[in-house]
Amino acid sequence: MIDDILIRRCKVKMKRQTQSLIKKIVASSWHVDQLSIPSALLKYYKKLGLNEQEMMFYLHILNFQKTESKSFPSISDFVERMTADKSDIMKLIQRLVTSGYLKIEDKYDEITDIRYEIYNTKPLLDQLCDIWLQEEGWIHKLEAIYQDHNHNKKDTFSSMELLKGLEEIDIFTVFEREFGRPLSPIECERIVKWVDEDQFSKELIIEALKQAVLIGKFSMMYIDRILFEWKKRNIRTIHDAHQANIEYQERKAKKTSNKKNPTNQNEHDYERDKELWYWLNIDTQEGR
Repeated sequence: MIDDILIRRCKVKMKRQTQSLIKKIVASSWHVDQLSIPSALLKYYKKLGLNEQEMMFYLHILNFQKTESKSFPSISDFVERMTADKSDIMKLIQRLVTSGYLKIEDKYDEITDIRYEIYNTKPLLDQLCDIWLQEEGWIHKLEAIYQDHNHNKKDTFSSMELLKGLEEIDIFTVFEREFGRPLSPIECERIVKWVDEDQFSKELIIEALKQAVLIGKFSMMYIDRILFEWKKRNIRTIHDAHQANIEYQERKAKKTSNKKNPTNQNEHDYERDKELWYWLNIDTQEGR
């Protein structure tokens, strides 16, 4: 009798320990398979005019697309996971599309010759970025930058005129087009810092972006290193950058002509890489 009780207790204890271990394993896996959400979205979704149900619906779209590779989840997919019926889901989609937070786009796969639809969630993130810039005080800084670029003009600008003018000098769109994705708030902040604190012209920043993209470096830190090196060498205009590049190419051509027959391929590769490091001096240093 006593043995039976001890056996049952041991089984219960082992069961609890096993369940505890399984929970730890599952919890650890969640840290790997997780959805990345901008904290600004949770902070400012109310200012975007979203209610909790619309916010949760939007997060479900992101989760389907990012973790399950479903670019256009069905109505039934949402019904299975939300406390909303098909009619509610249809209304949510209609409200988000009408408000300009969500787009339904037609796509065509040339390989399979199939047309399909996807949810485009970028419009909401674009509007979130606008609110973040306003709430975090960056609109005021951008206004100062814009007025500095136009210090010779006597015009005063309303808020709407200012934002329209910013589009002409706005380099955020240029970066998003080259990167093929929306910029994060931190990346937007870095661009503003280049203009506001480091006093780089937008033309020079875009030139640094072009040089980075040409060698396949889609990294804000890499572009920052280019600008940092240019600043050390007092390169402040596109003309200066182009002239420095011409001088670099001339040095490279001269060295090549003086050394047409390298001892071996490794030595040739070393000389080539050394020239690249001398010009940019980026890969061998940490970012600022």
